[in-house]
Amino acid sequence: DQDPLGGGMPYKTAIKEYGSILESELKVRVFDEFRKVVPASQARQDWVEDTTNKFLRFLNRKGKDNLGLGDMIDALQGCRRSRLGTDLAFLDYIARNFPTLHEHLKVCGEVKDLRNKAVHPSVIPGFVFDRGTALSMASSCRRVIDNLLIGPKGQ
Repeated sequence: DQDPLGGGMPYKTAIKEYGSILESELKVRVFDEFRKVVPASQARQDWVEDTTNKFLRFLNRKGKDNLGLGDMIDALQGCRRSRLGTDLAFLDYIARNFPTLHEHLKVCGEVKDLRNKAVHPSVIPGFVFDRGTALSMASSCRRVIDNLLIGPKGQ
């Protein structure tokens, strides 16, 4: 972790930063935008049915108003197996605006796992961050972000 990645940044720090960038891009480009278009009455009704759901709490601006990378991945995966109106609307929104995003969920999960190892060293004590891991993380994040930058309907 001590060998700098080009610009003097340790690998562990680079991995944290790449994960944070992906988290921010997903939140701004997907989740914040969906919150603007989801029918408020539907989101409220679904939240009443499941007040522990962080995604629904985020949409309804209840409590802590943010989602972490893991929460966002959970919401993206969960909408595919849910029957709640809000989740179905989210699934449709993703299909229309980011049609290949679900193909990148495995990569997002891998990014989250690596970022968590860097942020929470007690998760796997002694995990070694090396150049290959940092470069792989950068590449993975770039693939997902490139998909997000294409934006709605390839525009």
